Amino acid sequence: MGDSPFPFSAKAAPSRPDEPSLTLAAFSFLVAAGAYLFTMAPSIYPGDSPEFTAAAHVLGIPHPPGYAHYVFLGNLAVRLIPFGNVAFRLNLLSVIGAAMTAALVSLLIFRWTARFVPALAGGLLLAFSKDFWAQSGSAEVYTVLPLFLILLIHISLGGSIFRTDDGEAASSTPRFVLCMASFVWGYATGIHYFILFALPGGLLLLGGRYGWKTLGRSLGVMTLCAAAGWSLFLLIPVRSIVSPPLNWGETFRPDNFLKHIFWSTYTKRPVQGFSWIQAASRTMDFVLLCARQWPIPVLILIPPGILWLFRNRSMAESLSLVALAVIPAAAAIFLLNDPSREQFFGNDSNKFLFVFPILACMAGLGLAQAEEWADRLGPRIPRYPALFAAVVVSILGAGCVVMTVHGNRQAADRSSSLALHAYTLNLVEALPEGSGLAVEGDIPTFPLLYLRYVEEDRPDLSVYGRFGILFSTDYNAADQGKDGVARERIRLQIDNALVRRHTGRMFYSIQVEDYAPSLDHLPRVWGLVYAADNDARNDAVPPPDLLGIRFLRDPILRLEVQADLRTRELAAETYLMAGFQRVAAGRREEAKILVEKALEAAPDHYWTNFRAGVLRYTVWNDTAGAGKLLEKASTILPNEFVFNALGAIRFRSGDLDGAEADFRKALEMKKAFLASSMNLAEIRIARGMYAQALEILDEASRRHPEMPNVWSRRGQVQGFLGRFDAAVRSFDQAVELAPGDAESYYLRAVAEAAAGKMEASVSDARRAVALSPGYPAYAGFLSKVSKR
Repeated sequence: MGDSPFPFSAKAAPSRPDEPSLTLAAFSFLVAAGAYLFTMAPSIYPGDSPEFTAAAHVLGIPHPPGYAHYVFLGNLAVRLIPFGNVAFRLNLLSVIGAAMTAALVSLLIFRWTARFVPALAGGLLLAFSKDFWAQSGSAEVYTVLPLFLILLIHISLGGSIFRTDDGEAASSTPRFVLCMASFVWGYATGIHYFILFALPGGLLLLGGRYGWKTLGRSLGVMTLCAAAGWSLFLLIPVRSIVSPPLNWGETFRPDNFLKHIFWSTYTKRPVQGFSWIQAASRTMDFVLLCARQWPIPVLILIPPGILWLFRNRSMAESLSLVALAVIPAAAAIFLLNDPSREQFFGNDSNKFLFVFPILACMAGLGLAQAEEWADRLGPRIPRYPALFAAVVVSILGAGCVVMTVHGNRQAADRSSSLALHAYTLNLVEALPEGSGLAVEGDIPTFPLLYLRYVEEDRPDLSVYGRFGILFSTDYNAADQGKDGVARERIRLQIDNALVRRHTGRMFYSIQVEDYAPSLDHLPRVWGLVYAADNDARNDAVPPPDLLGIRFLRDPILRLEVQADLRTRELAAETYLMAGFQRVAAGRREEAKILVEKALEAAPDHYWTNFRAGVLRYTVWNDTAGAGKLLEKASTILPNEFVFNALGAIRFRSGDLDGAEADFRKALEMKKAFLASSMNLAEIRIARGMYAQALEILDEASRRHPEMPNVWSRRGQVQGFLGRFDAAVRSFDQAVELAPGDAESYYLRAVAEAAAGKMEASVSDARRAVALSPGYPAYAGFLSKVSKR
């Protein structure tokens, strides 16, 4: 390959190596940041964005592991950026982090190849990859973390990041490089723990470049430097002592602090129920996820890039770069490979963002390899051989970038994503003055944190965290050290106390029930505010009008605008919630129109199809329409909930074989899924197979001893088998767990009468009548046993 008069394609190091590299870095950064500014979200965005924004604003403590280093950077952004509201400033931090990552990828390719076009293209291919571009638009850790990864690679290579290797000055001693790399790696753990999976690749790079003996002798000081970078975590208990407004987990206590930073109070990772079949399936999903980031020509460049890497760099550098892609991807697949989780790609796809900078780097190196191949063809062309290679690689690189931008622009555009902000304002503004609001789960809680602690909206509301998370309330101390049954009983008691405290003005916003709606009642969509007294729901306190969406004073729910996927999903949720309220008010035709609007807003959204299917069946008894929607939902995201709902519809239609097949599919997804276990027992009961039904219910009672309905149904089946004493003991458990349930007393009274315990039977029958005086079956049974 001959010398070239064209500096942007020449491999020889320039005489002043910092000039083109500085130009390259600035150009990559400005192009990426300029595009991001047009597509970033203007306010909070679904996910952890509202919580991180509130935490940065008040220097608070967000969910485990605390993200102290990100919160610190976010607080600096709030203080130093002189324009925009708090949410905008935190979103802008993601813009800056993502654009800097793209610039550093360009510099990494340039320092290895001294080729301007491949380096620029590689950085922009990362910048405009689908998920990386989308994540750049909201306050999240996932675009800041790759910045530290690429910075770590540059530091590990030593010298100046603005020089090519051929012109690099040996200005950094090995000990200094090792210490700096360790510090950056330690600091990055406070951004996200996924940086831990960069350790093998990072050590391979350092050991290969500076020698394994040097690395071994430096491990002690490297550990101290990593600890120094990590040490901002110690601010968590310090901040907890002064009780910031957002204070998750009472981390001033050493045991709580350790639980918090090791995730044990928030998650049960790494895995529950590992499956090799699931792992293989999700590995293929990961391949498809990568294919979703770029058009096919970009993916074709990755193998030549790997070839260039192994041909032109040391074995240690080459293997380390491969390890930095493969190990984090494999770790994410392993950690997320839990058959009990209902989502993998979607919310969890951001866990793989760590890998995309390496793949983009490989694609840029692939362009460098293509330029080398074109250079070899140059001598066969009579004039301007080097120009031929430069033109070819420029067209190829520009084409790849343009195709990537064109394919991903709409999906990554969050500029119209005001729905979450407006949605949350709409909910709280509809509540009467002085109301109480109990929240449960991440999704409804995080936007309220933003409204409460950043915008200071509705200070008259008393907000309670029903699981003692984030809002310091009545529930916290009562939950300490209690088992599941005791905690639930305590929470119910506190619920009743709060209802009395906020007479007619107590509301709930929950997440949990939404995940397993049954066909026996309408599912409550996440974040829906509903009155504590359902009987007074439509009279004393009108439900919020969820179609009166507003962002500050402007209407925002305009789907004719190019809305991103998450905004459309949130709009669909809003339509569904309004539909549920119309159903509750008896306005079923209006509800049907709203359900159709929800399906139109997000036709391929799993939860929209799932909930619309349940609604069609429960409200309009449209078995065929419900089945089609649920079948579609099962193809979008196969999980235990959708198969259970399909089975329930088939069961009620008389198709016992089809229902059993669906319930078994659900239990294959999650062996301990209570709803399908109970439904499978019902099929056995319908077929008169009481002994087999009892075996299923025995297992369910062992797995879920806190559920009164399990004990109640178990007692009934024992009664069918003539085991009345055992049935009484099962009903004892049901009564203890639900002392206000009239049916449990009635069923125990029936079993006691059959066992000859007439005095106890009369007592329980009276209790059932007292709890439900208008129910004739209870009064009739009491009259019957009283005469004996």
